[in-house]
Amino acid sequence: MNPFRRNTISIYRFPQGTSIDSDAWEYLDFNTMDLVAENVSADIQKKSTTSKPGAALPGDVAQVQIWEIFVDGVQNTIEKGDVVVDMTSPFDVEINKRPRFQVTTSYWTVFQYQLYCEELQT
Repeated sequence: MNPFRRNTISIYRFPQGTSIDSDAWEYLDFNTMDLVAENVSADIQKKSTTSKPGAALPGDVAQVQIWEIFVDGVQNTIEKGDVVVDMTSPFDVEINKRPRFQVTTSYWTVFQYQLYCEELQT
């Protein structure tokens, strides 16, 4: 664990050949997902808010929050579509109530691994 990182994250992946409807993020079953990494030191920072096309119904999300997550020691293990869960919040909070992000792109820089993620709405 890096003492200079403020957050601790876990990374999950959908089993091979499965997908999920975008409306079902609130009901993710982490028991059926593959755990890629846990107790990973990270920094989570809000990057921007962008408009999301196709918000047709009043309950649809019209904007997407883009987050940058900086991590150490997990290069080449994170893929597009993986779900990152911020485990820093109080321990008694169930996993579906914690902040969750879906990886849209990831790459290695000279200093760290960098993820761009969309915040998953509940």
